Amino acid sequence: GCNHMGQFEIAKELLTLAKQSGATVGKFQKRCPKELLTDEQYTAPHPNPHNSYGDTYGAHREFLELDVNQHHELKKHCDEIGLLYSCSVWDTTSAREIVSINPPLIKVGSPSN
Repeated sequence: GCNHMGQFEIAKELLTLAKQSGATVGKFQKRCPKELLTDEQYTAPHPNPHNSYGDTYGAHREFLELDVNQHHELKKHCDEIGLLYSCSVWDTTSAREIVSINPPLIKVGSPSN
């Protein structure tokens, strides 16, 4: 989310640039912040408000997330430009959503927070 700042067109452009630079795979991450965060974490202020996209950490995380339809479009873009699409999933909701678009590779997220 931080690289594309929650903006679909930037995510798509990053895939194109990756392909032009010789990459063979484009990898995203998918999270369901309400599933991952406790209520306390979700409603807490971002630890660095200057870098936040919302008034709480949960709102910040939600802003950065692309929905499953956007991931489907990113996979389609990857197919069109000859790049493999992959995604790290951080929770069961995200895993179900990403499985539904049938990517060639799914990585189980390895969060540290």
